[in-house]
Amino acid sequence: MRSEGTPSKIQNENRTLASITFQNFFRMYSKLSGMTGTADTEAYEVQRDLRAWKTVVIRRPNRPPKRTDKQDQIYKTAKERYDAVDARYPRMR
Repeated sequence: MRSEGTPSKIQNENRTLASITFQNFFRMYSKLSGMTGTADTEAYEVQRDLRAWKTVVIRRPNRPPKRTDKQDQIYKTAKERYDAVDARYPRMR
């Protein structure tokens, strides 16, 4: 394939010259920041693997959540589950 204005042929690269893990990539920086919903539960792993984060800071939302958690519904068969969904939500046609 030739590109306009270039005298040579352009070809796709297919060699990996270097690779690095995410943990080692992040260790290259002295400070990190980010947002996630699982940092609190995974704080030990984050601190162990990245060694850059001294603490995981929890920021609570400024409003109460709108979601209400309910008990899990467990069904023995897929048919029971689909029947329960059909009963809960009428078909839209």
